[in-house]
Amino acid sequence: MVLNSVLRGGRTVRPSLVPPTPRRSALFPRVAQPWLLIGGGVCLSPANAETLDPDESSRSERAVATAEVDEDWVVEDSSAEEHNPSDTAAALTTIHIDESIPQSADLTQLIDSASGTTIVQLGGLGDFAGLSIRGSSLQQVEVFLDGIPLNPDGASTVNLAELPMWAFQRIEIYRSLPPLWMGSAAMGGAVNLVSKESPSQGQISGTIASHQTGRMHAATGYQAPEKPLDILFFADAFSTESNFEYFDDNGTIYNTSDDQQAWRNNNDKLQLSGHGRLRWGTDALRLTILESFLSREEGVPGHIQIASEQVRLATQRNLLSTQISTQHGAFQIHVTPWWLNREESLDDQMAEVSLTPEWTRHHFDHLGFYSSLSWAARSWLQGLATVQLRQDRYLREDLLCDEITDPRRRRVLQSSLGAEVYLFEERVSLSPAVRGIFIDNRAIDGTPFDDTPLVNSDTNHEQALTPRVGLKVDVRDNWVLKSTFAQTLRPPDLAELFGDRGGIVGNAALVPEEASQVDAGVRWTPSGANWRGSADLNAFYKQAQNLIVYEQNSQRTMTPRNVGQSRVYGAEFSLQATWNEWLDLQFNWARTESENREDDPSVNGMQLPRIPTLSLFQSMTVHLGDYLSVGQQWSFTDGNYWDATNWYRSAPRSIHGAFVQAQPKTNWPRFELAVRNWTNRSIESVPRNPLDPTDPTRIDQAITDFVGYPLPGRTWLFSIQWHPKSQDPA
Repeated sequence: MVLNSVLRGGRTVRPSLVPPTPRRSALFPRVAQPWLLIGGGVCLSPANAETLDPDESSRSERAVATAEVDEDWVVEDSSAEEHNPSDTAAALTTIHIDESIPQSADLTQLIDSASGTTIVQLGGLGDFAGLSIRGSSLQQVEVFLDGIPLNPDGASTVNLAELPMWAFQRIEIYRSLPPLWMGSAAMGGAVNLVSKESPSQGQISGTIASHQTGRMHAATGYQAPEKPLDILFFADAFSTESNFEYFDDNGTIYNTSDDQQAWRNNNDKLQLSGHGRLRWGTDALRLTILESFLSREEGVPGHIQIASEQVRLATQRNLLSTQISTQHGAFQIHVTPWWLNREESLDDQMAEVSLTPEWTRHHFDHLGFYSSLSWAARSWLQGLATVQLRQDRYLREDLLCDEITDPRRRRVLQSSLGAEVYLFEERVSLSPAVRGIFIDNRAIDGTPFDDTPLVNSDTNHEQALTPRVGLKVDVRDNWVLKSTFAQTLRPPDLAELFGDRGGIVGNAALVPEEASQVDAGVRWTPSGANWRGSADLNAFYKQAQNLIVYEQNSQRTMTPRNVGQSRVYGAEFSLQATWNEWLDLQFNWARTESENREDDPSVNGMQLPRIPTLSLFQSMTVHLGDYLSVGQQWSFTDGNYWDATNWYRSAPRSIHGAFVQAQPKTNWPRFELAVRNWTNRSIESVPRNPLDPTDPTRIDQAITDFVGYPLPGRTWLFSIQWHPKSQDPA
């Protein structure tokens, strides 16, 4: 994406209170699969949750279904089912978006609060934010909206800042492979954003914040009283100047006399987005139409040492999908055609961030068709088959020269076949699957630049067969062991091959990146009379070849290239707890080690860039009745290098946040005052030359998420949320 080239806060994650539907239907669409990478964590749930253990409840319901299977096995509709991490081998985190979280929070904060996730931001409120999971690249993470991919097969980096958080009721973060029903095998994990149910009453919310920032959103819905029809519509508007103060060392680490506080300019944003859904029908036959659009205009401030004053970027995005689902006894069928269009315009006629003057418009189109068939073959065996067809199209317009390149197209066929086998009274579930992919690259041959060779004819067609398997064992009523293994493949996207947008230059010689990955974990879900929780402990290992990484040269231009061999491994621990509905606690710890295993002695054995070694997150919220909530959050990140030779080490980052939320009466608006980075920490003291142990000198360095893009200091946010009373029909 264009913004990539010119290139935390937090909240309490409230645990799931009600167990999902029986695991018996876990293989069917919209239910997590246990063949994902191994995962683990600990979590305590609110006191008003059911005291019955989730596993025992699920097991009891499955036992009833099993007893009836020989007479009439019926598949439950699971299109909007919530996925319990105890019911899948996947390393899964589910975050609920409700009134327990700060109104001023955004999607970036919520996802960053999950174990194993790293957010890469380009600065202040509303700036570009990409997601890395367990050391993955940003492209390796697929983001889905109600199961529809926003970046199919990692075709681009999804900017989380573009997605309106309050349009969704929950976030499902798969830190390993996504479930088979998604039709994806993303090597970096996946995020599925699940739309809200149609509200019974409208909702209006507004936020004003530091740096001339404002946001407003509204939601409304309709549910037919006697007909199977409901409609949801959500609108969001965001605006900011984001002109915050930051530390600038002028690029001279050995000369501190020119250090200064500077202001971030040309960093304004105006964003409008909408999200609508219509559903009609019952389980026997249901039609769902989804429409999501975005319009965004922003300045591109550039690197702090090569700041830009006039570069502008405009983005338009539209997603349209239609799903038809039907259920007949033991069979369930889903058919989903979808269309995703994205248009980005970069205006850099003064060549402030580009190599030469540039005014270009880039068109990305993805037209897809997805179908799935799930069936219950036996009481102990379920099956799922998927087929997905997709065409990717890229077109570049040069508005300066009034030229349009020939469209570049890629066609992809994917199919998968999987099963879920229950053994030993369903305490053991085994989930083998195989996925095939065929890629037709013939239509992308061409010469993007005069000095760039054609795509190698040997890569006109690419195909792969990738297996995966998951194992889940219910050791005791509240103890679950998990493990998964998978092989994955991701072809380079069209921007990586042919990009010429701002500071990114494509590489037509790229080959697909491949990985073998395994993880294992244990999950514990204890509970008491007044408390409930969960704990997860995970270990993971991934070995990749031909990994696609971006390297930055002295002119700040990024070029992708394949890394011969690399590996990433580590461990995660998470704990969540709630007592008596008045205290919520959360703690996450993640340790990630990475190693470049190329033959080049200058980088062999070095840590891979942009993969932090240590990540911590902690939050606490106190609820004083239904009228007042007070909370704080803290995040810490360290051990992050920006370059392959490990010369430039990012400063450690410790960020505190807090909020107070009040609603004096039930029918009154809800008020909130929040502060991010309340210690106003924007610089850290670091060694001047970390490669020279004889140099004891320390210098100040700006805290950044991405090299050259500073984070703001203390930021205040004031929010109001109001639910107008629904009017009874006349």
